[in-house]
Amino acid sequence: MIGDRVTVLRDGRYVDTLSVKQTDMDYLISLMVGEEITERFPREAVEKGGEILRVQNLTKIPFFQDVSFALHKGEILGLAGLLGSGKENVLRSIYGIERYATGSIYIAGRNITITSCPDAINCGIGYLPSDKKEEGIILRMVARENITLSSLRNLCRLGILRLKEESRAADEFRKKLDIRMPSIQTLAEYLSGGNQQKVIIARSLCGQSNIFFFDEPTQGIDIGAKVEIYHLLIDLVRRGAAVLLASSELAELIGMCDRILAMYRGRVIGEYSREDFSQEKILRAIFGKKEEHRDKMPTLRISEVRSGEV
Repeated sequence: MIGDRVTVLRDGRYVDTLSVKQTDMDYLISLMVGEEITERFPREAVEKGGEILRVQNLTKIPFFQDVSFALHKGEILGLAGLLGSGKENVLRSIYGIERYATGSIYIAGRNITITSCPDAINCGIGYLPSDKKEEGIILRMVARENITLSSLRNLCRLGILRLKEESRAADEFRKKLDIRMPSIQTLAEYLSGGNQQKVIIARSLCGQSNIFFFDEPTQGIDIGAKVEIYHLLIDLVRRGAAVLLASSELAELIGMCDRILAMYRGRVIGEYSREDFSQEKILRAIFGKKEEHRDKMPTLRISEVRSGEV
């Protein structure tokens, strides 16, 4: 830490101000954790099915190295990590946006090679990127076109798009996901953030995906829209799909996931099952802290920043 004092905020509220010389990362983590997570998420126990995705020793230096995990039907697997931990690059590499250097990907037990997004789509993978407006949705296209973008091959006959069939499919998913818009002909740029998220999810569903990658799915949307996205996640796994959820919101991961993988500097350094979930444990892992002992440190009350102080 390079400052003189550090102030901790939690859930939008002031917690404490500490002298950097008189504290350490362990105690800061304990202040960041605060109270235990309450039941704020619509979690539901879903019976797990067979393994649907396995990643072995996936490597793309310097972003990530030797990443291995398995994902099962009916499961939400979380990826926790700080900015730059490599979790986003792992998702993008499996989906074909970025190229990994070495490693293996298995879908339903079959070793497959993914070198592009169409490869991933054909393997039944849907992807909700963290930057929805730049990579997830085409703002100048109408909702109908955005929803059916990944399944045009199924909607064409002799190379000609069947517009009535396309509209029927788009309207079906509009109703199924409760996408609120005047019509499927509404430009995507006029939709709210939450409804734009739903359009991207509808695209994957329309393309018959059964593996879903969600990268920061609730970033930048209001509380009501967040809850709707959580219900969509539960509905997906209830139908037998599998979800890989990467999020910087630890409460979200603990509230929604069956297992959580903690990433630090490009490596998976911890795996936690639901019965072992602990905010402090996972925070320590994503900060690269492994020792368990900590001592309570003295604190200072907040005051005005002094001259010459960071």
